[in-house]
Amino acid sequence: MKNDIRYISHREIDDKKWDRCIAASVNGNLYAYSWYLNLVCERWGALVEGDYARVFPLPIRRKAFTNYVYMPAFTQQLGLFSIPHLGVEHTTAFLQALPASISYLDLNLNTLNKVEGHYETRVNTNYELELISTYEKIRAAYAENTRRNIAAAEKARLEWVNHVSPAEVIDLFRWNRGKQLGAFGKKEYALLERLLHRLMHQRRLSISGAIGGPNQLLAGLVIAETDNRSVLIFSATERRSENYGALPWLIDRYIRAQSETHRILDFEGSNDPGLARFYKGFGARETSYLRLIIDRLNPLQRAGLQLSRKLKGKTGL
Repeated sequence: MKNDIRYISHREIDDKKWDRCIAASVNGNLYAYSWYLNLVCERWGALVEGDYARVFPLPIRRKAFTNYVYMPAFTQQLGLFSIPHLGVEHTTAFLQALPASISYLDLNLNTLNKVEGHYETRVNTNYELELISTYEKIRAAYAENTRRNIAAAEKARLEWVNHVSPAEVIDLFRWNRGKQLGAFGKKEYALLERLLHRLMHQRRLSISGAIGGPNQLLAGLVIAETDNRSVLIFSATERRSENYGALPWLIDRYIRAQSETHRILDFEGSNDPGLARFYKGFGARETSYLRLIIDRLNPLQRAGLQLSRKLKGKTGL
């Protein structure tokens, strides 16, 4: 098997064959499509088996004369994607085929990827809600606090709108939770807006808002949709006591609209206990995926990266 796995650079990738593989994979996801990777990665190559039967995207950066694989912004899970059966032996074979030119890897694998051997891994948490049941049955599993928040929004007679722009939701996040966290800079916000417009152009985007008071946007919900999965890719809320449970109300409206379908609502996280409670409040089940770290750095490369981080004032690669 390993002999049939080859590394190819970005310019060698056949985008049509690649995307057909992701669409037909037992574990395909939004983040692995070529157009998505082209947006969020500075550059990327891939490990490919056969005629794109299995693929493993590798987002690559180069710093201090060192090539390393990293997790791009707005991307939760990558790893190995496969049309035929996928077992631990396949993931292991692909990891053994990593080119020697890659000295460091810090990457989130996807839910179906398991590894064996002496690899450094950490477990990340995700939450998913199957929407095949009736809305009444799904809502019956809501936590009491979730129901209370939705009731507050209904009592406040919030207005639901579906003509909110990506920029409006991003600005709502930027000046509320984003300001508090300081997680994104101008580059990340610009990338997010480009990504949302691309999803909108492809008719894969569901974006809605909750309006209260004098045309005040209280919350925004951004969901990216594939054939059978809805990914809560981004949300924003006005952080004040008069929020009236606007975000839970928006999520509940989406669940009501998509109930009795073969879709999965993917909440895209989280390891944060507060967010985990929020997602579990909708009856979502916990799933997990691995963060994989492979360190092949020699002493000179390690010293160079440490110096680079020090000069730029950053804590990671």
